[in-house]
Amino acid sequence: MFKEGKYFSLVLFLVCTQALLVSTYSFADDDDDDDDDDEFFYTKELLNSSAYGFGESISLGFVIPDGVYPFSVVVNGKTVEENFPIEIVNAKGKSKVIISSELVALFDLDVDINKKFISDVASETVLDIQSYIADSDIGINVNNMIVNVSIPNINQVYRPHGYYDKNSLDYGENLAYLTYFANGSFDDNSSDFLGVSLTGGVNINKWQIRSVGVATKSEGEDLTYINNLLYANRPIPAIQSNFRVGRMSTSYATSSFLYNGVTLFSDAEFRPQSLRGYAPNLTGVADTNATVEVYQNDMLIYKTTVAPGAFEITDIYPTGSSSDLVMIITEEDGQVKTASSNFSSSFAMLRKGQSDYQMTFGQAKGVNHQEGGFFSGSFKYGLNNALTIDIGSLAAKGYWVADVGAGLNLGAFGSTYIEYYKELGSYGGYSTQFSYTKQFPSIGTRINVRSLLHESNDFLTFNEHIDNSVNADNLNRTTVEAKRLNIKNRGNIDIYQPLFDRSSLTLSASETSYWSGEKQNTYQAMLSSTIWDNVNLYLTGGKRTYLNNEKDDFITLSVNVPFSSSDDYKNRSYHNVRAEAGVRNSDFDTASAGVSGTFKDASLNYNASVSRNAAKENRYRASLGYNTDYGLLTAGYSKSPTNETLSYGAQGSIVGFSEGLILSKPITDTFAIIQVPDVEGVAVNSQSSTNGSGLAIAHFVQPYKKNNISIDVSESQGVQADSTSQNVVPVKGAGVFVSFDVSKGYEAIFHITKNGQPIPLGSSVRVNGKLLSSQFGTGGNIYLLGVKPQGTLEVFNGNELVCQLDYVIDDVTKLNRKDYQCE
Repeated sequence: MFKEGKYFSLVLFLVCTQALLVSTYSFADDDDDDDDDDEFFYTKELLNSSAYGFGESISLGFVIPDGVYPFSVVVNGKTVEENFPIEIVNAKGKSKVIISSELVALFDLDVDINKKFISDVASETVLDIQSYIADSDIGINVNNMIVNVSIPNINQVYRPHGYYDKNSLDYGENLAYLTYFANGSFDDNSSDFLGVSLTGGVNINKWQIRSVGVATKSEGEDLTYINNLLYANRPIPAIQSNFRVGRMSTSYATSSFLYNGVTLFSDAEFRPQSLRGYAPNLTGVADTNATVEVYQNDMLIYKTTVAPGAFEITDIYPTGSSSDLVMIITEEDGQVKTASSNFSSSFAMLRKGQSDYQMTFGQAKGVNHQEGGFFSGSFKYGLNNALTIDIGSLAAKGYWVADVGAGLNLGAFGSTYIEYYKELGSYGGYSTQFSYTKQFPSIGTRINVRSLLHESNDFLTFNEHIDNSVNADNLNRTTVEAKRLNIKNRGNIDIYQPLFDRSSLTLSASETSYWSGEKQNTYQAMLSSTIWDNVNLYLTGGKRTYLNNEKDDFITLSVNVPFSSSDDYKNRSYHNVRAEAGVRNSDFDTASAGVSGTFKDASLNYNASVSRNAAKENRYRASLGYNTDYGLLTAGYSKSPTNETLSYGAQGSIVGFSEGLILSKPITDTFAIIQVPDVEGVAVNSQSSTNGSGLAIAHFVQPYKKNNISIDVSESQGVQADSTSQNVVPVKGAGVFVSFDVSKGYEAIFHITKNGQPIPLGSSVRVNGKLLSSQFGTGGNIYLLGVKPQGTLEVFNGNELVCQLDYVIDDVTKLNRKDYQCE
């Protein structure tokens, strides 16, 4: 660290080379009386400021006086640390970074490859990285206070994209929250209704308790509440899993059910982003230190450098589910080698070497509220680039089903997933499921067989086993009612084909048949097109067959015209005019028209429509929504020939923790609590703003990923933030706490002289005994931010007290400019 006298030399140097200077400096507030009181960092504002005409930014070409400066450190294009103290020295007429062990720790260097460099940095002064690591560089961007570090990937530890240090995981605050979605209505038929969906959470240390339920109240009926889920969850990062106990839901084969019990299951979200989902490992051989690029659909999706010899790339993150991957290897001498890999993925596939598992034991509830104890388990493993295997079983009294499945990457022929279930107990039935996807990149065609299912007549799902096992007559589906529920075949197929400019055709078919002989199906085609830049047309036609053998032919034409009212982002409003008409069995079916939109950052939205049905009845609807930092309010009105209805709604969240209570828009399961002490109206991630206590919720925070939380104090008068961004890596379900230190006060520009002469350039200022962020200009002009309405100001040149004075700010609503004679 360097003393305040060093700061004077920096200012003097810059004035001599630039003629006019505006600088900002910041001091660490320290009440101790030791020498550290006089230490400080030069800030980026000091070296890059032109506020109020005080000066110009400093160009990159100037040598920086020796000192310790807070830089942002950017390694290979990624910001790894902000406000990091870096020592700068003048060597042979150039500013050089003294490479410290702390700085090297940010480079993610491979220790084995870089032993000498790491050792020398720890034992002596190192200024030149290039003499240790070929093709590396450390550059200083003074204007933005950034140290740019470039290091070939071959010298670094392998880190997949989205990598996070498990030691940095944040379990968040001890807190409680309640998220509500309420809606109600009044109508002239006395059919009033109120419904509220409630999701509650309590986080205590590393445990997360969750509750999900619904409360309803209808006219003439009592208020009822049904709790669907109530469990405690504990993330276990060491094994990338979660442990839960309580009332939960699960699924097996074609049924899902609620149960009371315990479960341990792996969670793919623990993996770095580039390792989630399926992608093949790519292999190759490099003759030199080579650059490897991977393209999909002519888009660069991956780039790295590799050492001579065989290599394997394991962290590709494809942009689509089906399209060839092209790998280009560029050697040091410019020689280029190309390899192509057919790629197609199924939703159920895993990368080579990855595995997922689940173990559950509990007491299940069937649809008719019958109960049955059970145990289930499953295991999935990525055997290689082309094959993922899957096994599982569910066992209960009188019921035992085992399954085996496989996901296959068929390369140029697409991908598929096949699963076979066999009942090994008293029923003896079986079920098979099949899915398939294939894309033709050259013409854009996509074929997606979402599900083909076949079940034998004696196959029962676990739900059906619980509900039917109490009745011997239903045990083997001998009744017509049971057969009616017994699916024989089910299939869903979609085909998507791009046509001419901004137009496409989608064909879809779905059919379900039952062992009773009944069936239902839907066949549909949709043509979509955009004309005249923003007019969207949708023409849909098809045929439906119902269980009672009734049939419908239908055609619908829809038109949407979106537009915005301003080029100003903050004040822009968005609107959409729509119209739709339909024909059913060659007769008029329905017609409707409406308009919807949002105003001013989507804080106000509206919707109005009119429709007419086949019975020539008109219905009118209108609604308004008001979106605030504290929640969303809605109100609506509808009128038809039979009734009038007034509806209302509210949704939001209430979060309570040690620092206070926050009202918010509905939160997701993972979020951040932001504190800017006692400053209201500070924007957080451009999503919300702080309340009167300086608290806010940051939404859309992703678990197991480095999230950048930023604030904007530019609209907060007299507020200076020491830092405006921080990174957090929360576990899933956490409410992490992020606090920003700020100075709050007023703005002033004082012109100060002593004995008729301006105070010296580079002098520091202490206000009411506290060092503040300040800007210095020529001629004794001092810019102050974050000062109280009145107090004592002391001016220092280095460690020497130059003078002091009492000041008063007359108007706290604007920037004050005053002249003072210093004593």
